[in-house]
Amino acid sequence: CTRNLPQEKYHEVLVDLSFVNSDELVDLGECWPKFEYAAEYHRPTHFEINIRNTPDNPFLMIKILCHELVHVRQFCTDGLRFYLNGKYKFKKVKYTEDLEYDDMPWEIEANEEMEQIMFDFLQKLWNIY
Repeated sequence: CTRNLPQEKYHEVLVDLSFVNSDELVDLGECWPKFEYAAEYHRPTHFEINIRNTPDNPFLMIKILCHELVHVRQFCTDGLRFYLNGKYKFKKVKYTEDLEYDDMPWEIEANEEMEQIMFDFLQKLWNIY
């Protein structure tokens, strides 16, 4: 999913990936920019992804990782932003905090794209072995 990142702006995107116990994570996964400097807020390049550890279902973990990687791309290219006041911005459109999860356009897009990303990843993995 990072193949669509403009190379002149994103020479390097870092992702810290953690697998956490179910009692430490409300959702199956989450993705957040890590900000070391205020200027990074406008164009983040360092992210933290936390995935719920489900060792009995490794495909679910891969699927959730692919979903969260779509969010990385959205932060980098589509202007996805979460503000402290509970508002959101995505593709230059502002949203309020009362938006339901299933109505969030960035979640709809991530759900639509994750299956193809997972398929591409698994196909490449199986071709290696």
